[in-house]
Amino acid sequence: MSEKPDFVVETYIRTTPKALWDALVNPDKTELYYYGGRVTSDFKVGSRYWFPDDKGGVMLDGEIVEIVPEKRLVTTFLAAWAPDKPATRVAYDIAPMGDVCKLTITHYEYEKAAPGVVGGWQLILAGLKTYLETGKPLNVPMPA
Repeated sequence: MSEKPDFVVETYIRTTPKALWDALVNPDKTELYYYGGRVTSDFKVGSRYWFPDDKGGVMLDGEIVEIVPEKRLVTTFLAAWAPDKPATRVAYDIAPMGDVCKLTITHYEYEKAAPGVVGGWQLILAGLKTYLETGKPLNVPMPA
């Protein structure tokens, strides 16, 4: 896979690295901002992760490539809604900055990713930020 990022998005969230990390890996939390998806994994390098969909299938699937708790998570990214598209790679980087954290999501080989990913990232980040700062979900439906 390419080392050149094709899509980078950053947001600043009033939270701690610990709370942000928990929101990324805890299924009770991902359900509140990731279109109802409960991430499933043991979060070890080489392990599978997936987000079930509301029909008993899989919405998103991949492998854990790198993990540094409270700092960095790198995964492959395979969208089940576009089975003809290859796996790409996504990095989540957490940087504490005073009383906020900067979260950077870098999607590599983005041009090969499934359609709808850009709008998806924007809504996921908005939902994550809202949840961590207010304790309430944003309740935005998945884009069609």
